[in-house]
Amino acid sequence: MERIRKFLVIVLAPLLGSLGLPSCRRGESDPPVIEKEDVKLEAGLARVCQPGRWNLVRVRVANRGGPFEGHLVVGGVGDDGARDPVSCRLPLEIPRGTTREVSLPVHLGLWSEVTAAFEAEGYRRSFSLPFIAALPDRINLVVASEAAVDFGELAGWMDGAFEGPSEKQTSESGAGNQPNTPLPNLPPCHVAYLAPRSLPSMAPAYDPFALVILQGTALREADPPQLAALERWVGGGGTLIAFPGPEWRAGLTEGLKKLLCISQEPRETAVSKELLIYGAKGGLFADLQPGEGAALTEEGIAIAARKGAGCTVTFRLALEGFRFPGPAQAPRLYEALHPPVSRTLSFAGGAPAGLGHLDGLLPGVLFALSGFHIPGRGGVALALAVYLLLGFLAPAFIFKRLRRREWTFAVVAAAAILAVVAIFRYGLLSGLPGRELEEVTILRAHADGRTAEASSYLGSISPAYEKIALEEPRPAGAEGAGGGLDGARVWPLKLEQQDLYYRRQRGGEASIPATGVEADLSGGLRLPPVLHYPNGMRFFRYDYRLPLDPHLHIEFGRPEAGGEPEKKDALSIALKNPGPEPLSALLFYQEQFSSLQTIAPGAEAALTFSRRKAPGEGRLADFKPVPWYNQPSSDYYLAGMGYSWQAQGSENPLRTLAARPMENHIVVSCLKAVAAPMDPVLAADIWNPGSHRPARALRRELKEEQPAYLIAWKWGAVFPGGQKSMGTRKGMTVIVCELPW
Repeated sequence: MERIRKFLVIVLAPLLGSLGLPSCRRGESDPPVIEKEDVKLEAGLARVCQPGRWNLVRVRVANRGGPFEGHLVVGGVGDDGARDPVSCRLPLEIPRGTTREVSLPVHLGLWSEVTAAFEAEGYRRSFSLPFIAALPDRINLVVASEAAVDFGELAGWMDGAFEGPSEKQTSESGAGNQPNTPLPNLPPCHVAYLAPRSLPSMAPAYDPFALVILQGTALREADPPQLAALERWVGGGGTLIAFPGPEWRAGLTEGLKKLLCISQEPRETAVSKELLIYGAKGGLFADLQPGEGAALTEEGIAIAARKGAGCTVTFRLALEGFRFPGPAQAPRLYEALHPPVSRTLSFAGGAPAGLGHLDGLLPGVLFALSGFHIPGRGGVALALAVYLLLGFLAPAFIFKRLRRREWTFAVVAAAAILAVVAIFRYGLLSGLPGRELEEVTILRAHADGRTAEASSYLGSISPAYEKIALEEPRPAGAEGAGGGLDGARVWPLKLEQQDLYYRRQRGGEASIPATGVEADLSGGLRLPPVLHYPNGMRFFRYDYRLPLDPHLHIEFGRPEAGGEPEKKDALSIALKNPGPEPLSALLFYQEQFSSLQTIAPGAEAALTFSRRKAPGEGRLADFKPVPWYNQPSSDYYLAGMGYSWQAQGSENPLRTLAARPMENHIVVSCLKAVAAPMDPVLAADIWNPGSHRPARALRRELKEEQPAYLIAWKWGAVFPGGQKSMGTRKGMTVIVCELPW
């Protein structure tokens, strides 16, 4: 009996142990202990987060049990209670009895809750946080300052920068089932305050903000990753304004000088009366001088610099008191604020808002690019005849002769199974000959004209049921230009109307399979192999940095001094098309088109642009905007934009574009995003013409300060990933270049 008991202990103990309490690692008997009170979940920076943007999510977790080794999965739950199928996965280890705090960028949706799940082998705990996001069209500012300076006056001035809709527009917006309710001029411009030491070390954390202000801080305590994140955000299109303070008297760090493109050295420069007044109060910083690529603004109040796709403005005077002055108290200060604030409210400064409009428009265009078609009737009839012959008639005849008619039922069942597998998994009768990757890429050129911020909208489709890897391995340590996909941000896109349809038809199922975007502790994101259903397109958006030279070479020039007065604000633009495809280009300023040209491969062209209105300007008829897919004519849709155009003899550049329908759909969508990125048009408004809200126009004095753009487009794919995994590649590239101030 004793021997039997020892045998049971030796043989069955390990087995019973393996079937006991769930463990997080092999060889560990006790599981981790993570309860609700051990998890702190925070979304956004300074309690500001916006749906449809990248936001920083911080998770602080204490483990009071055994070691945890698995993944942290951050996702969301919609207003209808359905879980978003797209989530972000971060590898995570939490030793026994320790506390970890991690941050990761997440592209937040229209969620009611943010969820954090801790998943490991044999262990899963999930927690949620109510998600209260800012309005998608809200303008957010963040102020990094050691002193408690109230920037309410600046926010109020920006609130009044917009003109409300007219009574006629407001009444028209009530068409259909929409009530005729008055609309506010603009959602409040919100100001968030942050201690400089709390600046994030990931650039996506600044994505919800239109403007970042440094007030009196020299960022001495900022770590290199924090400065790098701020510089990467500015280079990606952000606008940064800096005001000096007493801390600047002791000298500036090299990191801050590089960020603001300034130097600190005594030098005689022209000083305005307002600067002299501030100087008498001890608020003048005349030793601040322009660095490389920067210049003094009029009267020397500030130093402005174009940095990448963004800009910085450093004022040479300190703020007095604990409240930002109003326009009546400091009129020259607000005159100097006009250009950067106008840029902030334009596509150049508010690119995330403008690109967000394209998230709901371009997926339909991508599917149209694929050329998918339903199989022909003849092919379907032939396949059906072959199936009936081989799966039913032939077996019935053969087994009748063999006197084994009962075997016919087994062959018929096997043939049906094989037919389903062939159609679903291997794409039999598919309208596609093979894999395809469709692409529309928006390139936002840097000030140097050599690099661009790229946003690639991708649609991958396959005739078979399979997993496809879109991304090639990233080169090690190749950050920035020329680094391929290194540092890219990727997120799957969803068609909202398609989601609603599938939820109604399938009882709450999402329209796309669950996808986990893999993150690392440095904020990098990677897309694992993605499951594709036959003929079902998956949509993705990649944000990354790309060299511009292979696609467009651009040089700017100014007229010589002493030229004609009417040409004093003229700008000469030299373009060269180095690519293999023809490139079309136009100039766009204040809803005005001009100089549409087509540049052949390897050819050059010269354009001249002036901010002054040219004679012969006409205006297209005003029609109510409606979706392009319901248009009987492309001309009607172009007219529906209500944009003015500058006549070029007898040729209308918009009609030239309208002659190519697919090109028209893509370019006009991008033009709308460039023209009015701050218009509060949500995805539901785009798909439902009756719910369009009237646009809010900028005040004239700010609108005149908004940038002008060179917009060029060509056919051809530029996305650097997916070459090996996809077969046919189709694409179009749109280049948006902000012209110099």
